[in-house]
Amino acid sequence: MSQSAASKLRNCSVAVRWTSAFLALLLSFAGTASVHAQVLYGTITGTVSDKTGAVIPSVVVTITSQDTGQIRTAAANATGDY
Repeated sequence: MSQSAASKLRNCSVAVRWTSAFLALLLSFAGTASVHAQVLYGTITGTVSDKTGAVIPSVVVTITSQDTGQIRTAAANATGDY
């Protein structure tokens, strides 16, 4: 193999390594973007009713997280929705 061909092969090999490293870095950032996009809060909705299905208005609904023990309350409106 001539000196010039060996030099070109070496330069090509270096370019492939840099491209591979860049793509690996890019993919690692793409993977972390979805992790940071996770939502920490949600919404709970419903209607308060008795056994017969009749709506119970103006009730205070208490929700407790089993994981953290945090308590949230919401007041149902005149139609029982919270």
